[in-house]
Amino acid sequence: MAYETYRQMLQEYAPENIALIGFSSGAALALGVCLHNNAQPEPLPMPGLIIASSPGSVPFSDEEQRRMAELSPKDILVDAVFMTTVRKIVEHSVRIGGFF
Repeated sequence: MAYETYRQMLQEYAPENIALIGFSSGAALALGVCLHNNAQPEPLPMPGLIIASSPGSVPFSDEEQRRMAELSPKDILVDAVFMTTVRKIVEHSVRIGGFF
């Protein structure tokens, strides 16, 4: 639904005039729209701005990483691997479309 909404927004607005903004799970959704877009055979233009604010951007210790991995099989909402991936995205070490 979010990806389709973005597609329809592109019919009205230039991509550089679109910002995806999300907090917590909304941040994951904003990033997910872009990651899903990159997986398409013919990706849409990327938005001009992404603002994603999430606890996933909070640095975590080796102990916290170990504990997340331990709890991951029981966590029905967020896999521990996602937390590592979102941290890399927030730290600009994973490329999303035209963004680093």
